[in-house]
Amino acid sequence: MILDRIMTWRFADAPPLLRSLHVSSDEPEWLIFVPQSIQAPDVDQAVRGAGPVSCYPGVDGVVYIGSAR
Repeated sequence: MILDRIMTWRFADAPPLLRSLHVSSDEPEWLIFVPQSIQAPDVDQAVRGAGPVSCYPGVDGVVYIGSAR
């Protein structure tokens, strides 16, 4: 995984390892990976403001999974 930029996917097109973090029965629309090296409070606030969002912190960065409002 590239660790110097924010990566975004439609949920169905995201890497399977990242999709596997979402265990709920609902079908999200998108997935965002933010590497630890560029994670910051303003990035977190911007992503969480995009609608219903689940957050999965990890060693390499944070995975956000969500749907449109």
